Amino acid sequence: MFHIKLFIMKSNLRMLLLLLLIAISPITINSQIVSNVKFSGDTKIEPGVNNRVTVVVKNTNRIAMISDRSKYAVALVYKGSTNAGQAFNKEVNLGDPLDPGKTRNITVTFTGPTLPGEYDVDVVLKWGGKVVSNNDKVTFVVAADYKVSLNAKTTSYYVERGGTRDIDIAFNVENTGNTTWPEGKYTLHFDLASAPSGASKYDHDAFTISPKNVELWDFEPGVGDQFVYQDFKPPFTKGSYVVKVTLMLNGKKFDAEGNPQSITYKIDVR
Repeated sequence: MFHIKLFIMKSNLRMLLLLLLIAISPITINSQIVSNVKFSGDTKIEPGVNNRVTVVVKNTNRIAMISDRSKYAVALVYKGSTNAGQAFNKEVNLGDPLDPGKTRNITVTFTGPTLPGEYDVDVVLKWGGKVVSNNDKVTFVVAADYKVSLNAKTTSYYVERGGTRDIDIAFNVENTGNTTWPEGKYTLHFDLASAPSGASKYDHDAFTISPKNVELWDFEPGVGDQFVYQDFKPPFTKGSYVVKVTLMLNGKKFDAEGNPQSITYKIDVR
């Protein structure tokens, strides 16, 4: 009888130990790391177009990862504060069950932001909204691609000597690059490159101007505006004047492809 009771006590102890092991086993995933994720791909992002990156998921648990009521999903989580960075917030379901020790490549697609800069992103695996993997930190980079189209609306003028007042000269300014321009104060600066023979000092000075009017632009790709200089006093010597027009940002030349631009004005004097 004593041996029977001892056997029962040992059996109960084994059961308790088994239950304890189950309770602390990584099979319970509510608060466990059951996988390893690793970013694989280029951190240089093309702005305004679809970018594809790969995340390698490895099941480090002792049971298969099966999406049932709660789904396993690879998640990119942007950690910054800019609205542009929200483009990186993406989740892709793991899909079919992933056996212990096995790996799977998950492709994540997103549209690259057009605002140049560095974007810090966490790469994790989630289960029912909870992170169940390591955190692979990645910094994505959107390089500046500044381009400008700068064209004069009109390049030919008829001037009456002694009778022509100030003329409005207008320019179409457009962002033709792939990234958003920096916020700031934009204006145009004019330098005379060449003038017709016989042009006076007054004629030369006519195109050497720095308009005081300023535009607060932060153009996205494909967006533009018209810049109008209303205080232009035309020269009175007939001929062609080649003028270098420079787009300025906060008092300095804006470093962009297509800037400055040479424009030829034809002046006909009556």
